[in-house]
Amino acid sequence: MVSEAFLNSWVFSWCVVPLLIFVARIMDVSIGTLRVIFVAKGYRIYAPILGFFEVIIWLLAIRQILNHINNPMCYLAYGLGSAWATTSASGWTSDSRWAQCWCASCRSSTPPT
Repeated sequence: MVSEAFLNSWVFSWCVVPLLIFVARIMDVSIGTLRVIFVAKGYRIYAPILGFFEVIIWLLAIRQILNHINNPMCYLAYGLGSAWATTSASGWTSDSRWAQCWCASCRSSTPPT
């Protein structure tokens, strides 16, 4: 397991925790986007499940920020994670792939006019 000395070190507080917050925020925003896509496409059964995991991840990230309230890197990581998930190439690519998949399934299931 992880030693107590590492958990109390500056490397953990200034590097590992902000990295985990950054990744958690990317996951949180991506799950929120998927939840909105599912609701818009009529798959409302999946929205509460995704919302549950979205909120759990958000709470874990906020908890770490509050535990390290004097660390500005945590605030920076939270903001960068949100920005990365909404404006980066990886965020747009994953969102567009999901949207294309669901739109293609909607087009193939509707009868031609």
